[in-house]
Amino acid sequence: MTPKRTGCFRDEECTCECGNKHELYGGAGYKTVACEAYSDGKVGGGRYIHTVECNKCGVTSELVL
Repeated sequence: MTPKRTGCFRDEECTCECGNKHELYGGAGYKTVACEAYSDGKVGGGRYIHTVECNKCGVTSELVL
């Protein structure tokens, strides 16, 4: 499966479209909406899904690995 990175998950500093960044980089940060991880029992299998909401503009971003 190809990783999916939307919104703030597209760069190293987690920069939102509004300019907000992760707290580590001096931004207002994000609120986790959902975080799921599961394994299918195979090496390299399973899935990780992390969804966050920007604390500045409210836009939702998603990371799927």
